[in-house]
Amino acid sequence: MKEIFCCIDHSDIAIDDFVNENETFPIMEISEANKCGYCMSAAAYVLKLPADHNIMEAGNQNRSNDQGEID
Repeated sequence: MKEIFCCIDHSDIAIDDFVNENETFPIMEISEANKCGYCMSAAAYVLKLPADHNIMEAGNQNRSNDQGEID
């Protein structure tokens, strides 16, 4: 889950879902011209991963790939 669009009414559950899925708090920005993923009303916010989390995630994937067999 990279982004969640939500209306004001569903912002609490969206934050809970985001934290449960990503194990970090989101960046919350104002959303324009999107729909809430919970009720399909106009979304007020988009929840995104912080930029530094994307860098850490990429580093962790590289480390897990380095555990190959020794020739």
